[in-house]
Amino acid sequence: MQLNLKTLLNLKEHYAGFVYSDIRLNKKLSTPRIEVSIKSRKGSRGICSGCGEKRPGYDRLSRREFIHVALWGLMVVFLYCMRRVQCPLCGIMVESVSWGMGKSPLTKSYAWFLSEWAKVLSMQEVARQSDGQYKLGPGTLYDNLQRLMNQGVVDEVSRRSADEDPRRRYYRLTAQGRGILSAEVTRLEGVVREAKLHLQLSKPRRA
Repeated sequence: MQLNLKTLLNLKEHYAGFVYSDIRLNKKLSTPRIEVSIKSRKGSRGICSGCGEKRPGYDRLSRREFIHVALWGLMVVFLYCMRRVQCPLCGIMVESVSWGMGKSPLTKSYAWFLSEWAKVLSMQEVARQSDGQYKLGPGTLYDNLQRLMNQGVVDEVSRRSADEDPRRRYYRLTAQGRGILSAEVTRLEGVVREAKLHLQLSKPRRA
């Protein structure tokens, strides 16, 4: 069975109410990248970022980019025109999307990827271990960690010993962060179960 990138994304990064409309390799930029265009399903409603309820649409904003986890050394970018919704409680609000975190330019998956690496590796070690595919600068790494702290997902903890480099910082998941991670694991387990069932049903039967 041949697989394509859209199939893999639907398996690992399936978001209710949205579809991957187009995936292409953009070679026109100085650094080629994979661009994944996302569209909302017809008839679906956006989720108000204020109260978390589904609300009717108001208009759409210009296209926004979300940096995702790289594949085969190529940057992956989600492209989506955010909807504004008309909420009777909050007013006109930009919708909340499952893969994003407020105004962050990173997807949740990429944020988790960076935070997990940051727990055990220095920025230099990340570059070495990935053969230079991932080069984390202080701005990218700590801005992302600060956003996670602001959202109550991670906390900064004290140094483990007085002999350690004072510039090194440690973070851990909060109870809320563990809850989010647990919910995501449960979602992915469900996706895997459905995929296995689909593969079993699609196997050719012997005559």
